[in-house]
Amino acid sequence: MGKQTRFVVFGIQRTGTTLLRSLLDQHPDIVCVSELFQYKTEDVEYGIRRFRSFVRDSPRRRVLDLLRWGSIVHEYLDTAYPEFDTGAVGFKIMLNQIRRYQSVLNYFKLNQFQVIHVVRSNILKTHISRLRARQ
Repeated sequence: MGKQTRFVVFGIQRTGTTLLRSLLDQHPDIVCVSELFQYKTEDVEYGIRRFRSFVRDSPRRRVLDLLRWGSIVHEYLDTAYPEFDTGAVGFKIMLNQIRRYQSVLNYFKLNQFQVIHVVRSNILKTHISRLRARQ
């Protein structure tokens, strides 16, 4: 099989990124996993480890993470997901996660990731969605 297309679904909370991610993941030729950089330690779909779990398992990685060295993010993304028999593989990342791990942007550029930027044009609907989610 040829080289897979790598992509990222990017946006802010309450804009439809979760819906888009799950729709993409339902396509037979696409794997799209949830937030790899969400501040949790449990694994996401397909047995893929989250970044926090990857860091926690090594004292060296813990130090690099504390120092905010981009190399640990690059190391993680190089090993984050196994080869899939699909044409495209990607994951979802939120703006606050990119702010915390800014080196991820460089990784996307170096590895020719395609970026799907989700924007909700109606700000009022975004705020209503936040209020509903809190209830």
